Amino acid sequence: MDEFYNELYGDLIFEWIKTLCFKYQFPDISQKEEEMYKKASIKKEDYRGSVTLWLTEHIIEEEIKDKDNHTIFYLHYNIVSLKQCYSFIHDFFRAFINFLELSHTRVLLCCSGGLSTSLFSYNLQEVADSYHLPITFSAVGVSELKDVFHEYDIILLAPQIAYMQSTIAQYKTNDKQKIICISPNDFAAQNYHQLVLEIVDRNLT
Repeated sequence: MDEFYNELYGDLIFEWIKTLCFKYQFPDISQKEEEMYKKASIKKEDYRGSVTLWLTEHIIEEEIKDKDNHTIFYLHYNIVSLKQCYSFIHDFFRAFINFLELSHTRVLLCCSGGLSTSLFSYNLQEVADSYHLPITFSAVGVSELKDVFHEYDIILLAPQIAYMQSTIAQYKTNDKQKIICISPNDFAAQNYHQLVLEIVDRNLT
């Protein structure tokens, strides 16, 4: 890519970033320009993101970090076309928004007595923590569920009480609360990673 197009692409990319910041209400945006690169940085709540254009290599780096400075999203790519850049920049913003949507998500596992889900909850928390996902897990017996239902965003029902889903749905205090029945296979096989991914997917839809 020659110098003219590299400069043109850089200007357009950073105008897109400004437009998307306005669209998604990111109040804190800063830009830095040096001889070797241009960088746009955004911040919202506990997350910081940056898009860096390396001018001589024609490479873009996208990164998102959480409050503990862990990198939770990273992508770098050579500039091939404006269409490609536009798509990747949108993906960057979608990822940022997804992490914001997940923030402070509380998940409650429920079974007949609470004992079998306590360990299950602990292992789900370990998986979520390993991915630096801002999700907290707890466990409770079904007899206690009605009293604490309002404190949680997602309720996971163990297979043995899945038949109670319609009754439990009556405890909902708002339309955003979700009830997910754990499949017998996932529960028996302790498929924690799959369940965490399902929780993330359900929470963002």
